[in-house]
Amino acid sequence: MYGTFIIAWCVWNWDFLYITFFVDQDLIMEKYGLLKIEYLDCFYSWFSFSTWRDFLILPLFSVCAILWKPLPWLDYFFDNKHGEHVKRKKKDALKRQMELEKEEKDLLGAQKEKLETKKEVEEIKQNLTDEDKWNSELTYLINNNESLDIAMKQMKESIYNHQGRLHLSNMPKEVLTYLDLNAFIRFKDGDTNVIEMTPKGRFFLKNYIEYKERG
Repeated sequence: MYGTFIIAWCVWNWDFLYITFFVDQDLIMEKYGLLKIEYLDCFYSWFSFSTWRDFLILPLFSVCAILWKPLPWLDYFFDNKHGEHVKRKKKDALKRQMELEKEEKDLLGAQKEKLETKKEVEEIKQNLTDEDKWNSELTYLINNNESLDIAMKQMKESIYNHQGRLHLSNMPKEVLTYLDLNAFIRFKDGDTNVIEMTPKGRFFLKNYIEYKERG
């Protein structure tokens, strides 16, 4: 209340404060021939109604008007604004939380779907027979590997014409390496000079011959 009165007093008596603190006394003396205190006494006499009006009545009236009417209204206004701001922040926070939950749910759903797909692929792989796997490999090698044709011919000749004896078939080392690394052959009874076809090698040779005959 006291602070409000002081502010109101300063507003109503700004000219008095201005003259008191900012107007030079020499300027008043030069213009009016009066000292600053004499000049103020002429305009602000305690026996003048205007002095009582400006110094007391109007500041008090302003304080009463502010405290009784505008301040409650201002409090109500700012309380409403603050309430709206709090509600808006809560709404934004809730919206963001819902978005994060949705993103997390979508991510978990995608991961679950990926795991299920991976699991299905693994189950399919487990259910594949050796011949299914070999058939896929054969198709790939036919389309992407020129060494397969030479390897099949060399393996067929060595097994069926020379009983797998390498010193008789003169199989190049690179072809022997290719057949061994692809598990088409194995050394018979640990003898590195005699080879025999593995089940995979028989499957490849049989299907490769059929492929060439169709081709």
